[in-house]
Amino acid sequence: PLVPAVWDMMQIHIHLCATTQHVLMLEYLPWLLHVFKTPVRFEDGFLQIPDEPGAGTEIRTDALEKY
Repeated sequence: PLVPAVWDMMQIHIHLCATTQHVLMLEYLPWLLHVFKTPVRFEDGFLQIPDEPGAGTEIRTDALEKY
């Protein structure tokens, strides 16, 4: 089994989880969802893989001001 620690805020590990059949769970950091322009999405407890190109790590500038 593989359980990625999410030091990259889930966006990168989405791709790892999508290509590996042995992933049982993924660390979830809900307090970071508002930081990204395209946050990760969950439906019925399952991580949704985005259709858009890229890693989904584009940060909202207004979120930077908060931190």
